Amino acid sequence: MAPKDIREEIDRIILNLVNSENPYPIEFFSFDQLTAMRVWLTILGYNLDPDKLGPKVMRQIREETQFRSITTGRGPAMEAILGKETLERLINLCDDSMQGESTKIVSNKTGEPIPGTEGRGAHQWAADLLFYVVTDDPKFIPNLNRRVWKWLRKSNAGNDEALRIIDTTFLAYEPPTKVLASVSQETVWAIWLFLTGRLV
Repeated sequence: MAPKDIREEIDRIILNLVNSENPYPIEFFSFDQLTAMRVWLTILGYNLDPDKLGPKVMRQIREETQFRSITTGRGPAMEAILGKETLERLINLCDDSMQGESTKIVSNKTGEPIPGTEGRGAHQWAADLLFYVVTDDPKFIPNLNRRVWKWLRKSNAGNDEALRIIDTTFLAYEPPTKVLASVSQETVWAIWLFLTGRLV
């Protein structure tokens, strides 16, 4: 198991992002923290070794941006990392945690919420985190923050002062786009606990 002090450092980084009163973006994980995360998650049975994942999966990790099902886009790479059963449980957790009309993606064509899309932002957040751990590529960091940023903006709609503070907090990143799926802070923490074997 990764050293306890480093695990606590990682927890604090995630907790800072999900602090409802004073959120703080994830800037990076140090070499020691990433190494500890790999050890921690590998002990739990996840495949985080690029050589074992193979060129096809690594290409999916680097190039795919959509996560609409287990069998398309980012789905196969997530299954290769977590295994099918664990991935299905993660998806169920995300969907259950993000239940509600306001969390569904709205169709550009009809303007109506799309059924079954409640957890899309949560799925993507989990994928971005795991893909970052596998590759150590900082390109996955911005959306870890922007999905929470978008959720905070939705949650504080109409509160100009809160929105000003939120936008200032995440100033280092490009604003979330209209089509970016958001994720709640509570769901982010639940994902992290699940991935680290502390939420069964």
